[in-house]
Amino acid sequence: MNHDIEETNGGRHTKLGMRYDLVAPEAERIKAQILHEGAIKHNDPTGDNWRRIPIHLHLNHALAHIYDYLRHDQTEDHLGHAYCRLMFAVALEHAIDKYDPT
Repeated sequence: MNHDIEETNGGRHTKLGMRYDLVAPEAERIKAQILHEGAIKHNDPTGDNWRRIPIHLHLNHALAHIYDYLRHDQTEDHLGHAYCRLMFAVALEHAIDKYDPT
């Protein structure tokens, strides 16, 4: 099955099959800021501490942030933190090579 696309000017490329243009840059910026702050807070210069945490703990923390948001707690960006924790869980679930810190 050929996924090549020919443009009207003759240029050819492969169909991507994803829509990165639909990703919300505002949410990605918030996620990047939270990840930056977390790396500093947890003294994690490589930024991969989250890979050493089991999925169920990421989900538990995401739920805690969602409930804090629903309680109208404004001590931190709870939706942003839940978003990060869910991203961690998804990334770990779909990791090609499961992280092995040894």
